Amino acid sequence: MFRESVEGTGIVQAVPSTYKIPPFNYKTRDHFWVVVNYFRVANPGRRETILMDKENLVATVPPLCYYCEKSYSPILKNKPCTGNP
Repeated sequence: MFRESVEGTGIVQAVPSTYKIPPFNYKTRDHFWVVVNYFRVANPGRRETILMDKENLVATVPPLCYYCEKSYSPILKNKPCTGNP
């Protein structure tokens, strides 16, 4: 399913060989909270260093559950996850 590298417009991005998102556990129905960051990339077609630092950070999405894709809330954290979308 995963390759060691992915090539697009000349940029090679290493892909970790270990997939860090565990499969959904239907018994415990635990949420898996994630935060997504968006970074500005000037021109992905050029061979230049792409910096993922605070100067290029465009947005940070509030925590959401990877499985049910619902935003975190104090009420939702205590409810069982509905599972894979």
